[in-house]
Amino acid sequence: GYSLTVYGYILLTALVPQLIGHTSFNWAVRWISPTIVSLVILFEPVLASLLGFVLFKEIPDAAVLLGALVLLLGVAIAAKG
Repeated sequence: GYSLTVYGYILLTALVPQLIGHTSFNWAVRWISPTIVSLVILFEPVLASLLGFVLFKEIPDAAVLLGALVLLLGVAIAAKG
């Protein structure tokens, strides 16, 4: 098994992003339309792919690029109403 230190790091890795993410989400919904906040959250996979490219030189495959395009089009359609 793993040491207690490793389990502590795993717990922190799970809790800290969750707490920051949910707190930020709830704060944003207080000030911005929930629809807009939800649409912005949909950009997370696109931004993660972009960060992977910039930081680690990961080239997204065609399926990822197609998914990003579909997602961006869906967000644009939803934002227009």
